[in-house]
Amino acid sequence: MYNSTSVLWIFKRTGGREYLSYYEFGLCNSPQVVVLKHHKDNTYSATINTHLKKKGSDLEIVSETTLFPDAAREMVLKLKEAGIDSADETYNDEEVAYLDGDALTLKRLKNNKMESFAFPELYPPGQQKPETTPLRLKVQNWLAVIDHEQNLKENFSDVKKRLKRGTYCYNAGINTICFKKK
Repeated sequence: MYNSTSVLWIFKRTGGREYLSYYEFGLCNSPQVVVLKHHKDNTYSATINTHLKKKGSDLEIVSETTLFPDAAREMVLKLKEAGIDSADETYNDEEVAYLDGDALTLKRLKNNKMESFAFPELYPPGQQKPETTPLRLKVQNWLAVIDHEQNLKENFSDVKKRLKRGTYCYNAGINTICFKKK
């Protein structure tokens, strides 16, 4: 699935000095990673990166969809307004334990350091029932901001349409999900 080494390497190489804000969402049950950046020159950028492997190959295929700067700005500002910078390890306030399930991952820049959080089995509201605990509901609302601005299912569908014929796979928790492009 997604290998965060390249993103972290870029972050370490620049020392995080070029960003005022950096958010990265690795989505549950999806090959998509959403990256939002607020640069020190007060510009915004965002990408949706889709990580797939063609069946029978170890070569990773990455489709990068670059979003308009205005959309990136809108998402960053809405996420800040929704309290994303206050996230910490207590945000996983659900008592339920998941056995080898998938997790939403959040990486963000805070005090010039990259922080990472994982939230088991957390999906945008339109893909699953609304969360019942206050903090997980707040994280789910962050996903709603992204999904509202950029329909993630539609984006993935567009990526699939552009693929050549073959079978493609991605990891989702302990499962590998494959689909055939005809």
